[in-house]
Amino acid sequence: MIDPDTKNNIVSWNEWVTRTTAFTKKQSDGTSTVVDAKNTTLEKKVASTEKLVELTNNDLPRFSIHLYNIAHQFTRIKELKQSLAEDQVVVHFDYSENYNCKWSKEIKDTHFGGCHKQVTLHTGVLYFSEGQSEAFTTVSSCLRHDAVATWAHLDPVLEHIKTSHPSAKNIHLVSDGPTSQYRNKVSFYLASTVPFMKGFKSVTWNFTEASHGKGAPDGVGGALKNLADRLVAYGTDIPDAEALLHNLSKQSSVKLFKVTEEKVETYRELVPPSLKTVQGTLKVHQLVSTDPGWAMVLVVEYDGDLYPGTVTQIVEDQFEVDTMNCAGENRFFYPSIGFPGDKVWYFRDNIKDMIPEPMPATSSARHFSVAAEIWAKWRRGEERR
Repeated sequence: MIDPDTKNNIVSWNEWVTRTTAFTKKQSDGTSTVVDAKNTTLEKKVASTEKLVELTNNDLPRFSIHLYNIAHQFTRIKELKQSLAEDQVVVHFDYSENYNCKWSKEIKDTHFGGCHKQVTLHTGVLYFSEGQSEAFTTVSSCLRHDAVATWAHLDPVLEHIKTSHPSAKNIHLVSDGPTSQYRNKVSFYLASTVPFMKGFKSVTWNFTEASHGKGAPDGVGGALKNLADRLVAYGTDIPDAEALLHNLSKQSSVKLFKVTEEKVETYRELVPPSLKTVQGTLKVHQLVSTDPGWAMVLVVEYDGDLYPGTVTQIVEDQFEVDTMNCAGENRFFYPSIGFPGDKVWYFRDNIKDMIPEPMPATSSARHFSVAAEIWAKWRRGEERR
């Protein structure tokens, strides 16, 4: 209860406030357009003590949950790292700020002219049983930091785990939770498919509380960029991603991997064109996947051919199926652009079987195949008709 003698006293405080402002942007053709932009600034607020208490009480429940999540996550993740079994591995990762390439000696036009290339660094630490740990970084000239690029960066790390620690079959991913990079429907889909394609048995993905995701990966990124700058200061030119990878490999104990534009494109083609947004994505703090997903079905198309497809909706006795396109005998692919006609409603009688998700049939993962024994069974059924 507020003291009646002080509740009307005027107090002031500083508060971070985000506002949307409009500004005029000039286009390449000479025209102008109005664009909205969000700006966060520190503003001074003035109000009565009573109003300040009211604002504080309104924010307390949300802030209490925030504090609880921070404490709970840090405690559980620490306990997990300290009690890992031989078949478990923790992969803690984050995007570091892009590295600006540079030459040891630069003329003025180069130094101030914006000629420096940037390199993506995706840094992390692997934690194994018995206190073992290993720092890693993936290096790429591709500047995408979205979900598709993230899994392209995780690909060589998962392959490294398979070869260096073959007994590790259960993965615990740890990262912060930006929706543009990690916490989104594409990441959820790839997390529930890619590790199983590589032979892992289960996956958990733990998203740290907002603004509290700093950890060992940030130290790895800072150390590598500091090392690169020292190499440049001593006369080594680092003009691009290849040079950065080559020079760091000679000087650092951090495990380094290269990620190409082609690898990123390969992962883009793994994503179905019509994934649905997961409701409550912003509230998700842990993703658990223990099954590669038996959500695929074989259906009879209008011309009598068989196609695998993903069930996207079920209404009473009808199934909406997003079918793959045929590229040959037991070869299918997801079209790069989805059209309304790609989804067809089928009655239960038209559903031939529920099958495991088709696996990549080529090294580029552009084409997929149904398990041979399942496909052969339904082909024999067609021949008997």
